[in-house]
Amino acid sequence: MRRIEKTLARWVRETRAAKARFETDWSMMSLKAFDEGIYQRLREQQSLFDTACVTGTEEEIEIHGSAMLRGWAQCTELMNDTAAASAPRLCGVGGLDEGTSVLISHRRPPPDEVAAGTIWLSPDEVAYLINLPELRQVLAVKLQFPTADIQLGAGKF
Repeated sequence: MRRIEKTLARWVRETRAAKARFETDWSMMSLKAFDEGIYQRLREQQSLFDTACVTGTEEEIEIHGSAMLRGWAQCTELMNDTAAASAPRLCGVGGLDEGTSVLISHRRPPPDEVAAGTIWLSPDEVAYLINLPELRQVLAVKLQFPTADIQLGAGKF
């Protein structure tokens, strides 16, 4: 393996691990909601790193990989220190089926705080799910009537 390939593999591995540490508790949506400027800078740095990985020199991979590690670490520390102290963990709990609930929050709860039969979803995941083709009619109604309630009956919308 050539030296640049080793450098690339190392920085990809390290930046993925740093991102995983951030995503243990937080989502990109929660970072954006907390501070859109920091969110945008992190995305821009990710783009620079991605470009360096594809067309850059070994030095560029090192520079942008190192910057990504710092970025993920700073975002993790910022969210843990600032947002966690002031923002509630829980955004909502709702029933699905008998015995199953869903917990929606920006911060991933510790496993010992999640009751049996409860699934956790981040707001990013909820946004993705409600944009599925099967739910487009629900979105159309909610756009027309933003404060309308969705009434569940017989397990169907």
